[in-house]
Amino acid sequence: LCMSNSLMYPKKDGEYIHNSIPEPLYNKLLKADFTTELVDGYSGGETYKIAYQTLSNRMKLIVYAPVSDINLQRNSIILQSIIISILVLSVIMIFTIRMTNKIIGPLKIITDATKRFSEGDWQADIQCNTNDELMELTESIKIMAGNTKSFIGEINDIGGICLSLFLGIAMITLKLWQLAELAL
Repeated sequence: LCMSNSLMYPKKDGEYIHNSIPEPLYNKLLKADFTTELVDGYSGGETYKIAYQTLSNRMKLIVYAPVSDINLQRNSIILQSIIISILVLSVIMIFTIRMTNKIIGPLKIITDATKRFSEGDWQADIQCNTNDELMELTESIKIMAGNTKSFIGEINDIGGICLSLFLGIAMITLKLWQLAELAL
């Protein structure tokens, strides 16, 4: 309730407390023709947000609160939001790191084994304990390595046979040369 140059509000015991409104703000409130406005006010070195409405009897209903109280709640909400955001981001980072390691770890094992295969170490074994596409890839690489080792063994066997045949043909050719020389 605004009377003269003071704010009056009731206490619990029924008495009214008077609080002085600074002169510039009081003059602004008196001259206002619109129904509501949110303005800054100053009293005792503290800033207030003041909202008022002109009533039908031309009195003004005034509600005010120190900016520090308004900001305290806002700042508390902002701080809670920041803390929750940090916690959520931390959980997301931990989850992402774990998922990345779950994928990267088996890929490193597969990469090391395929490097050893490429260097001719066909005894290299791949151990992948997952139940996903990486396990299928591991099994395919093991089969490929086994087949390649088998093919190389077969090629070596064929090479040995070819070498034996070549040596046999060379021996026969030599014998034929020797016989041809004797006959001449």
